[in-house]
Amino acid sequence: MNKLGFKQLIILLIIVSGLLPLIIVSYYTISKAGQELTAETYRKNRMALDYYKKGIKNQFSNIEKEVELTIKTLQLDTQLATLQQLDAPSKKKEQQDVMNSMLTNISGLITSLDTVVVDNKLQIIAANKASYLGADLSSRSYLQKALKTKKATYSEPFYSDVTLTKIITYARPIYIDNNLVGVFILPIDFDGITRYIDTGAAELGDTKDVFMVDASGLLLTDTMSDLYNQGGAFKQTLTTKATQALGKHIRDNNINFTDTAIYQSYHDMEVIGSYTVIDIGDYLIGLVVEVNETEATATLNGMQQTLLLIIVMVVIASFIAAAVIISRILSPIHSLNSTFTDIATGEIDVDFRLDIKTDDEIGHLANSFNKFMAKLKLMIEEFDFQNRVETAKNTLNEIIRDKDDYALLTKETLSYLCKLLNMQMGAIYLRDGNELSLSATYAYSNRKSVINKVHSGEGLVGQCLLEKEAFIINDTPDDYITIQSGLGGSKPKNIAVIPCLYENEVLAIIEFASVKEITSDHLALINILATSLANAVNSTKMRSEMRILLEKTTLQTEEMTVQQEELSKINGELELQTKDLRDSQQQLQVQQEELRVTNEELEERTHLLNSRRKILIIKIMFYFKNRRKS
Repeated sequence: MNKLGFKQLIILLIIVSGLLPLIIVSYYTISKAGQELTAETYRKNRMALDYYKKGIKNQFSNIEKEVELTIKTLQLDTQLATLQQLDAPSKKKEQQDVMNSMLTNISGLITSLDTVVVDNKLQIIAANKASYLGADLSSRSYLQKALKTKKATYSEPFYSDVTLTKIITYARPIYIDNNLVGVFILPIDFDGITRYIDTGAAELGDTKDVFMVDASGLLLTDTMSDLYNQGGAFKQTLTTKATQALGKHIRDNNINFTDTAIYQSYHDMEVIGSYTVIDIGDYLIGLVVEVNETEATATLNGMQQTLLLIIVMVVIASFIAAAVIISRILSPIHSLNSTFTDIATGEIDVDFRLDIKTDDEIGHLANSFNKFMAKLKLMIEEFDFQNRVETAKNTLNEIIRDKDDYALLTKETLSYLCKLLNMQMGAIYLRDGNELSLSATYAYSNRKSVINKVHSGEGLVGQCLLEKEAFIINDTPDDYITIQSGLGGSKPKNIAVIPCLYENEVLAIIEFASVKEITSDHLALINILATSLANAVNSTKMRSEMRILLEKTTLQTEEMTVQQEELSKINGELELQTKDLRDSQQQLQVQQEELRVTNEELEERTHLLNSRRKILIIKIMFYFKNRRKS
């Protein structure tokens, strides 16, 4: 019963495994095909849009070039200036001759439409139809705009009752020394644009439609659809997603607008449309390219029917094949199950392979399993290598951590690397400007022409410094170097010179010599560890520079401290002197005050004596006077 149930499960699995992917692939294929068909239609529409846009702009550009060539060829600026100079009534005959000459020349160059030249008063003075001479065009807004901006400009497209055609007028002002002498006016046939569009639309499909609109959605060219194929231009206004978007961006003066979308067209059909804004001078119009979506995706219906038939055939074939496959699948599965069980319960033998040589599904499964085991072996080896790299990096980081002595740093690093990589001899050079100095050796013995300093470009080590690249030398000369031991010596067959780079600058170079081949794993590990050594050398260099800077700073600090103490001592002495000076000044002030008081007392005494003397003199005089009288 269990065996029967397993067989039923196998049959169901075969059917489902065959049918379900097919359904998924079919759904994906149909969806992808629909997306690709839509994308292809988008691409064709965009290509057509770019083609028409470029072509229409080129047509107008060629017309502008033709006008410039006509002005230059006919020397219209000179002739118009001459007309202005011959404006006096006495020179009417000469003026008429010049006007006839201009009329004849213009008629010979441009005859497709009513081409005219007006003077600086905007009156027609030359045309390819003599009946237009003398007409006043000063009321035309596009001419006023051309004069105001002093640049060539276009009118809005309009239907001409004179020529009975749809036209847009190009006006090119003519100046001499910044003075207006006239305007060259060229009407452009819009029906020619329609014919140009018709000739390039064949590749878009049977339902293609290409037309031009203005900001309001007014048709400027007839559509290719029967609805507005004849007489729709300048009469019919369209309201679709494309015309509304174009109207907005034309009003916003966005000349870079281009878009593609699926929307309802003016004839109520789902279309894939691409639309863009075209600038004709400073006048903007919209260009639309449309294709019916049903035409773009018509091939999907046939594809869906074909895929449905394939699904039915697969279901039938699955039932037939299940009976045959089930008898062949169980026995090999038991072998595979036993193999996987052995791998799951024991140590992994990455060299184990299934010995199944059949060219059927089981054989393919065995082949896939063998590829899996090979890939697993590579993954395990890669994992072991990465572990080895991390272990080596961690060990090396422990060795080189906080080493401030270059000799000790390089010696311990080189010793560890040679033991790790099974190298019989090694050396480390440290960079000093444009030369390298031998810093550490491992199992070193004299070699041919040995030097302790190497300049940039000298030998392999110097070339490694110059090019910043590793060098691997096989089959070294017999007299290059000898690896010595207590019992004898041997010649190394391989030499490796590896740069240690820090921020793309060589800080050190490691040289190894080995009697065995230097493998790619060795090189990969050496390059990784060389980076660690470069970082360590740079860190040591930075610490050394910081230590020197710190010592210098400490010395400067001590000198400043001594100077500060001396300044403090001097300041103390100055304070004492200032205090003594202040005390002396106070004593002087006291003495001055005492002297002042003494002076005042002397002055009072002097005054008193003077008074007494005067009194005495008076008394004496009075005495002698009285005595004479007596």
